Amino acid sequence: LALLVAGLATYLRRRGGQSLQRSLERARGLAARRVRSLLRAQMAALLAITQQQLEVQVEAALDGVASRLGRRLKDPAMPLPVQHALDTLVMALLPDIKQECWRWTDETFLPMLQSPHPGSPRALGLSPLRPSGSALAPRSPSPPPPHTPPLLSRPPPPLAPPPPPVPPPPPLHPRRVAPTSLTLAMRRFRALVLHTLWPSDRSLWGSLRSPAWWALQALGHFPLVGQLWWLVLAALVDRSDECQLCASLVRFS
Repeated sequence: LALLVAGLATYLRRRGGQSLQRSLERARGLAARRVRSLLRAQMAALLAITQQQLEVQVEAALDGVASRLGRRLKDPAMPLPVQHALDTLVMALLPDIKQECWRWTDETFLPMLQSPHPGSPRALGLSPLRPSGSALAPRSPSPPPPHTPPLLSRPPPPLAPPPPPVPPPPPLHPRRVAPTSLTLAMRRFRALVLHTLWPSDRSLWGSLRSPAWWALQALGHFPLVGQLWWLVLAALVDRSDECQLCASLVRFS
């Protein structure tokens, strides 16, 4: 009877321990699932907030770039219809660019929300320039630098010989002669013609508003007069300046 009672007690003790262990395992699994779902919900909320803030900043940056681009493309001498057409073109392209940016944010953030491990380093990579998981691995220690002697024990470097003296430049105008009134008038005519035809301080729209520019451009299209006009322009152009010479050749051709 005593052996029967002892065996029954041992059996009940084992059954109670196994049931307690199973209860603890169920409770541990339930707590782990709840914590995992809570972390996933917090991660989804954080990614949604991050995506919203990123979209707001990108939209503000795109609006600033569009306004700056419109100011850079427009010229004050442009006609008003051309300026309005440029503004319309920029504002028509801006929504498509924004939609492309939103598509990139959706492709970046939606896979993170569907990732089975939201806390992994690959799921937290919000930037397309972020390195992959292999790049985040610890690097091997770099070899120690070679031993260099201290500065006091090094021999002083040899002194370089002094450079030879630079001769003075030759005078630019050794025989400068005061220009006459005819020379000054020809210089003024040359400067007026070249600045009217090819100004460096006005755009094409500013030249189109000048009647003198149209008159000088029309001279090269008349028979006989046009050939003489291009010969005059070839004489007026500074042939030592490659920019003026190439520009005149291209316009003549």
